[in-house]
Amino acid sequence: MGGSGKTTLAKHIYYSNKHDFEGSSLLEEIEKQPGGLLGVQKKLLRNISGNKNMMISNVYEGALQLEKAIQMNKVLIIVDDVDDKDKLSTLFGTKVFPTQSRIIVTTKLQNIDTWYGTISCGCLIHQIELLNDPESLELLSFHAFGSKFPMKGLEGLALQLAQYCEGIH
Repeated sequence: MGGSGKTTLAKHIYYSNKHDFEGSSLLEEIEKQPGGLLGVQKKLLRNISGNKNMMISNVYEGALQLEKAIQMNKVLIIVDDVDDKDKLSTLFGTKVFPTQSRIIVTTKLQNIDTWYGTISCGCLIHQIELLNDPESLELLSFHAFGSKFPMKGLEGLALQLAQYCEGIH
């Protein structure tokens, strides 16, 4: 679900851990990246390898280069807001190989576990839980009133607003 904190969590993981890797890349909105999937692959390769003059001519070659870079180096890659499993397969290929690298993918789609059904990899799926009403009220109060509790006289309205948000951060 949009607004549940996936991107915020992914960015936190990225910026907190990228120093532990030889290379890293955070890709947001791959749909809007210039050059389509080939452009995304080029950007990924530049980011994780540091080679600004990397030349690839097609997405198949790009997937092979990425696979090699991910296998040979310890890299962290975060791809935010993916909505198509074929794009992931095109970007990274479908082979399973040993690596210390980590690839984190965020998506709004619920069926991501079926994306990897044909690959026997160490994929872990984490579903973000939405906030309950008291947590929502506390978060709203913190941002609106600067405290854990709503301002006197606005408790009812704040609770209604927190419930209206249905647990979205």
